[in-house]
Amino acid sequence: MKDFFLSLLYAAVAGGIASAVAGKGFEKQVRCLSALLCAAVIATPLLTAFSELCLEVDISSSHHTLSQSENALLARQAAEDAEKAVDAYIFKETGIRAEAVSIEIESVEGELYFKRLSVRTADPDSAARVRSCLEELVGGEMEIEVTP
Repeated sequence: MKDFFLSLLYAAVAGGIASAVAGKGFEKQVRCLSALLCAAVIATPLLTAFSELCLEVDISSSHHTLSQSENALLARQAAEDAEKAVDAYIFKETGIRAEAVSIEIESVEGELYFKRLSVRTADPDSAARVRSCLEELVGGEMEIEVTP
């Protein structure tokens, strides 16, 4: 709390010095800048307290086991997000747009595992480049299928 009041005091003193030095021509601009500085100093602890309040997580809620339908929905959403990410990665690394990307996800005891990655490309040359790019990305952790 002491730091807060010191910051407010420094902001006020800095604003006073700036307005004294600036002269009549820039008085409005200096006053506006000083007001913004004071508002930032005042708002910082409030925003910090609010963000800490929002980020508190109840640890006991993390032990909730998901139902079959919740797990399936989570797996489907994870697969869609991963497919978009893989498609973007392929384009970024090779400049090739994949015609289709499909990821098979397996759920074991509430944990999601990527099982298989399938990509369809336009031609055989691009298929080979995409396969090497994906093998570098995945590193043998899952099955990769690339078809032209």
